[in-house]
Amino acid sequence: MSQNSIDFITTDERIMEVLKPLVAEVKKRVFTEPLKATDNETLGIIVSKFTEYKGESIKEVAESAFEDANLRNVKIDIGG
Repeated sequence: MSQNSIDFITTDERIMEVLKPLVAEVKKRVFTEPLKATDNETLGIIVSKFTEYKGESIKEVAESAFEDANLRNVKIDIGG
């Protein structure tokens, strides 16, 4: 893909272009019944693995997602 073609799609479109196939692949690899798994469950696994299972990093990802969705008042409590 040339630099010029990247300029013609939005960031949201590019994210979906990359994540949809990744989510589909991960579903097949990690779930015994991939058709029953949701995209959100699978994305959660991707985030968990990407952050190397660090709770604070996972929390930061979730908080950033809420902020991007203009849900800034959502509080995430990671307790044990």
